[in-house]
Amino acid sequence: MAHDPEDSDKLTYHYPRRWHEYFTSFQNGLPNLSCFGFGTSTLWEQNKMPFENEWNLADELTEERYCPFLGEFVWYPFHLSSTAKWPDCDQHDLGALKALYQAIGQGTNMG
Repeated sequence: MAHDPEDSDKLTYHYPRRWHEYFTSFQNGLPNLSCFGFGTSTLWEQNKMPFENEWNLADELTEERYCPFLGEFVWYPFHLSSTAKWPDCDQHDLGALKALYQAIGQGTNMG
């Protein structure tokens, strides 16, 4: 955690782990994993948690998977922050997620 160089009243936090690291950890560290979901749901836009539709997710890696925290408990899209940079790991994330799905025998509609 550090002060934002453009606004010393705000704090920024950089967390170096990326989703592909988690997907690989799940694949290697959870040998009995048989079902996994990662994606989005339109129900979240309506402030509803879709527990009854938990497997009705759109398989996609959206920008929201990486959001900078810039103080005041507000998450900002990357385009609103000049100090936060989008992690350059889209292909790593996609490859690791596909490998996880394949390892557990679960199909996906992700290209």
